[in-house]
Amino acid sequence: MKSKYIIIIYFFVGMIFLSACGQGADPLAGTTWDLVSIAGTPLIEGTAITATFDSGQIGGSACNSYSGSYTVNKDTITIGQIASTEMYCVEPAGAMDQESAYFTYLLQAQKFETSAGKLSIITSGGATLVFEPIPTE
Repeated sequence: MKSKYIIIIYFFVGMIFLSACGQGADPLAGTTWDLVSIAGTPLIEGTAITATFDSGQIGGSACNSYSGSYTVNKDTITIGQIASTEMYCVEPAGAMDQESAYFTYLLQAQKFETSAGKLSIITSGGATLVFEPIPTE
């Protein structure tokens, strides 16, 4: 009788481990990136846009600081609503439009891939945000 309970316990422990295997780790968690292009257009000189991914939260800075949520499943990514500060950047010209385009494309994110040390986020419309890694200390 005792061996029957041991077998049942091992069965349930095994099922727990197997179910955990199906949930892939977040490959973006703990990474920080520098945006280099939006839909094939390089960033305006003198501007920088960053993205940090950490356990379901994305945040960074452009003209404004921003944050939101994200989820990944294999090679798909979904970005939740973005909250940002409301600074107005006069210089350089076009910085606000660039930030607006970034947020728009980020909210349309559908797939992501990492290749040659770069992160590409592809939108539902086919536009791509390309990032380079920022080394962590």
